[in-house]
Amino acid sequence: MRAICNVCCHHCSLEEGRTGACGARTNKGGQITASNYGRLTALALDPIEKKPLARFMPGSRILSVGSYGCSLRCPFCQNYEIASARPACMDNACGESAGRNTDRTAGPAVTSSGPGQESGATAITSSDPGQESGSSITCSGPGRESGNNKIITYKDPGPLIGKNSGGREHRLEIAEYTPQELCSLALDLRVRGNIGIAFTYNEPLVGWEFVRDTARLFHENGMKTVLVTNGMASGEILQELLPCIDAMNIDLKGFTEDFYREFVGGDLNMVKDFISAAAEGCHVEITKLIIPGKNDSESEMRRMAAWIASLRGGTGKDIPLHVSRYFPRYKWTAPATSVKTVYRLAETAREKLDYVYTGNC
Repeated sequence: MRAICNVCCHHCSLEEGRTGACGARTNKGGQITASNYGRLTALALDPIEKKPLARFMPGSRILSVGSYGCSLRCPFCQNYEIASARPACMDNACGESAGRNTDRTAGPAVTSSGPGQESGATAITSSDPGQESGSSITCSGPGRESGNNKIITYKDPGPLIGKNSGGREHRLEIAEYTPQELCSLALDLRVRGNIGIAFTYNEPLVGWEFVRDTARLFHENGMKTVLVTNGMASGEILQELLPCIDAMNIDLKGFTEDFYREFVGGDLNMVKDFISAAAEGCHVEITKLIIPGKNDSESEMRRMAAWIASLRGGTGKDIPLHVSRYFPRYKWTAPATSVKTVYRLAETAREKLDYVYTGNC
């Protein structure tokens, strides 16, 4: 039985056993399910500022987890190794958007949680940033031995635009966790400054059910929950999650419909609606990555900053904006954004906003 996924703007129409364009949602028995539920590709104890969140519990640390899959296809993805991984497609055909055939078995389903935000996602067992070498998160408990993790391989489908990355084979380690196991780990990490959990690295909302179940459990145990997202999800899903989310960093990758549609494969209006509603329900910070020649005009930044300031009934001038520098990555090989450009656009944003940061310059 065919079923339609209504998480994002793609509205993939899937036959039984097929997986959508994100690589993480599959039709099983006529129901769209998250095939990446509880399947982690990255786990680390990070400074909260790395998300980036500048005005939410500064100085704290947070257990940061990622899975695989994404609803965008950014050619500059910083975490493409996990965002573009398609374990769900190893045994299933992939992707059909409603009204047209978009089989992506041989193509990317990709984007990032934000260049300048969460680049350098760590492996399941990794050194803890800020700790001395060899200090790692110990994943104890049944099934937590590294030998029980799954190793999958997938081949990069090749460039859409640039000339790098094509055909390379990647290995990805996947560990399965329940919400209860993550909650137990997070509680143990409180002695190292952990305040809760951040869903990040890939796009968390392609597996929103796991976010919901885990975030509810964390709240029940008095811990904070953070979502780092591209914001391309329906209002219904946002309302399902908002009661159990304390803070978000949301990518606003550009401010024109053409940029979203042609360059990253998304819907600007859906993202704007998501940001507007999220800002009413929790702490929100926004990130814009500056890509030379694509979204780096002062007029675009001025319009975007004015729109952010208009949120929450005209009180959005205190919403933090992170203006980030692009670096060549994945399929986009253009030279890095100049520091001068980032600083200039940050000054433009400050005409309308109180808190503007240039954290990765």
